[in-house]
Amino acid sequence: MSRWGCGVWCRLARGGCPMSRQTAFKDLLVPVVLGEVSAEAFDVACTLAADSGGHVTGLVSVSVVTPMVDAMNYFPAAVYESLGTAAREASQRLRTGVDACLAKYAVSSECRVAESIWLTAPEVAVLHAHYADLAVFGRTANAAAEAERSVFSSLLLGSGRPVLVVPQHAHWAAPLRKAVVAWRPSPESSRALHDALPLLRAADSVDVVIVDPKVGETAHGELPGVDIAEHLSHHGLAVSVVSLPREGLSTGEAILRYAQQAGAQLIVSGGYGHSRVRQQIFGGVTRELFEHASVPVLFSH
Repeated sequence: MSRWGCGVWCRLARGGCPMSRQTAFKDLLVPVVLGEVSAEAFDVACTLAADSGGHVTGLVSVSVVTPMVDAMNYFPAAVYESLGTAAREASQRLRTGVDACLAKYAVSSECRVAESIWLTAPEVAVLHAHYADLAVFGRTANAAAEAERSVFSSLLLGSGRPVLVVPQHAHWAAPLRKAVVAWRPSPESSRALHDALPLLRAADSVDVVIVDPKVGETAHGELPGVDIAEHLSHHGLAVSVVSLPREGLSTGEAILRYAQQAGAQLIVSGGYGHSRVRQQIFGGVTRELFEHASVPVLFSH
C-alpha cells in the first residue's frame, strides 16, 4: 500500500469490467406515481437492463385516497365515480408515456398499472419495490418538491431496496468512467457501497471520498479509507481514496463539488436518518445529494 499526496491514498486494481450478468440488477422498477413520466429514469433503467439482460417495469399509479364516510358526513356515489374516472384517465395518459419510453429500447419490459383508492403514492411505490432489485426514481419538472421527497424517503426507508435517483436531464454514461462513493464507516454507507457493486465493477475508476475523517477505533482507523479500498480491490475495482477538508462547506456540498470536478457520472451514498419518521430521514447529506446532484445517485439505507 502507498499513500500519495496530501490526504489522498490510492490503490489500483483491475477496473472497467463489463457488468456481470450473474451479479447485475435483473429486475428494475421505475415508479410513476406523481403524475409525470421521467424519460431520464426510463433511459437509465433500460440502459442498465440492456447491459445485464434485465427486465424493466414501469409502475403507473394514480392514487386517489377517497373521502371516508362517518356518522357526521356523507358523500354521494357520484363523488366516488368521478374520482375513479379521473384516476383512470390519468393512468391511461401516463401509461401512454411509459409505453413510449420503453419502446425505444430492445429490452424485456412491461407497464404495470396499479389502481388504489386506499394507498398513497409513496405506499404504492414501496409495495411494488419489494419485488425488484433496484428502484429507479426520476425527478421531474412539475412534481411538487415535498411529494418527491415523500416518495423517495418512503422507498429508501420502506422498500429494503437500493434507490437510484435520476435528476432531470441526467443520463447513464456507458461505459461508466468515474464513480464517486461518499464513504463513512456506517451501516448505511456499507449497504450502499455493496448494493452498488454491480455498477461499480463496470467503472473505469472509483473514488472513495471521505470528508473530514475522524480517526479512531470506532471511526475511520489510523489511515482513513485504507480498509475499504483494500476490500474493494478484492472485487477487482480500480480504487482511489480521497480525503476532503470541508473548507466551509457542508459534507454534501463538499461531495458534490468534488464529484463535479472529478467528472463523476455516478455517486453512491448511504441514506441517513435517526428514525423511521420520513421527515427525519430526509436531511443533511441525503437531502443535499437528492436535491442538488446533476448525475444519478444510488442510495441505500
